[in-house]
Amino acid sequence: MRVVIGLILLSFCFVENVDAKTTFLPDWQGAGMETKSIEGNLNKDEPLCKQSGLYHKADGCPAPKIFDEYCPFSDKWISECYCPSVFSETCTSPYKGDVRVTDDNGYYNCDDLWVACCDTTCPSGTSLDNAPGCDGYELNACGDRCYYPYRGPTPDETGCDYGTEDCSDDCGGTRQCCKACVPTASVDESTCEYGTTTCDDGCGGTRTCCDACTPLLTSVDASTCDYGTKQVDNGCGTNVTQCKTCADNGGTADCSGQTTACGANQTETSSCIDCNGTTRYTCEDYEEEETETCSYSTTASDCSSQCKNTGGNSCVINGTTYYDSCGRSLCNSDQVCYDGDCCTPDKPEEPECGCDDWREEDDGCGGTVNYCRKPKPCTTVHTCDGYILTCGARSCCCPENRCYDSNGDNMCDCGDEFDGL
Repeated sequence: MRVVIGLILLSFCFVENVDAKTTFLPDWQGAGMETKSIEGNLNKDEPLCKQSGLYHKADGCPAPKIFDEYCPFSDKWISECYCPSVFSETCTSPYKGDVRVTDDNGYYNCDDLWVACCDTTCPSGTSLDNAPGCDGYELNACGDRCYYPYRGPTPDETGCDYGTEDCSDDCGGTRQCCKACVPTASVDESTCEYGTTTCDDGCGGTRTCCDACTPLLTSVDASTCDYGTKQVDNGCGTNVTQCKTCADNGGTADCSGQTTACGANQTETSSCIDCNGTTRYTCEDYEEEETETCSYSTTASDCSSQCKNTGGNSCVINGTTYYDSCGRSLCNSDQVCYDGDCCTPDKPEEPECGCDDWREEDDGCGGTVNYCRKPKPCTTVHTCDGYILTCGARSCCCPENRCYDSNGDNMCDCGDEFDGL
């Protein structure tokens, strides 16, 4: 009954004097009115919290703000939210709130009040507005990065005559720089077959090089040669065309006579080879006297069928001359007699590296000759005039005693096996 009467009186006071509501609430709190002793639903007196003006309805304050107390009639109403005393600094330029300094709960700002301020001034020569560059930065008092004026990395070098290599870009990285020229070394003079000469070292200087062979002969015009042509070494391992001499053809300059062998009723007295390689015969004519008896049986036609001239002793019976034998062959050494004519048989060229399958065929002169149907493949072996080196696991012939030039390029002939110098 005491609690009910107290509530009625309190209600009456608020109705009678609205302006005194902010003073009555502490008065009756101080008079021993305790909300905890009220029985029943406390929310029915919740309007008193609003009418007091000391509370507002909220679940709590937004961090980091705090409040002092709940309304005695409802824990849905709290006293005014305010910033704790640790937030006491107002930071103005060039200072700003220091986010590195916080309260015990990790908050550094409350309604533009800060736990601490820091100076944003950058060290001399740096600025917060500069873009990051190669010269780095300094930290100001707030821990912000103050960069030196922008300077980028040094770019790659181009147009390099001797290749490129890695070098510093003056910014902690690498770039491509031009290589310096590396002069080619002079040769070992003892390896030069034809002496030495001065040549370019590849860097604008000179070095000692092996001299090239000077040919002793050059090719002639074949139309100027009276006795044909021949191939002759020019002194440097290369064949050139030269005119044949009379002796080259096995002849003599004073050789004369007929080019056909001595015939019937002729006797060969001598023969020779002229400067063109043609056999010439000296013959004497004679007439056979007819005899009554003759023991010879060979006739001129017999010798002709054998491609030979007549020779030896003879006799004539009934107008026919008979010989004891035939004479010299009318065919050259590379010919055979075939049907009474000198015939040059086919002679196919033998494969350079042998044959796996031979076939017998007519040689065109009544004989046979073997033709190769399947030549054996040849294994090419090169002769190296320089240095035989192993470059990149391959056998190579190099003009100098190294595989690569100053640009790093392979200057050797690689890929085949060489048989030595």
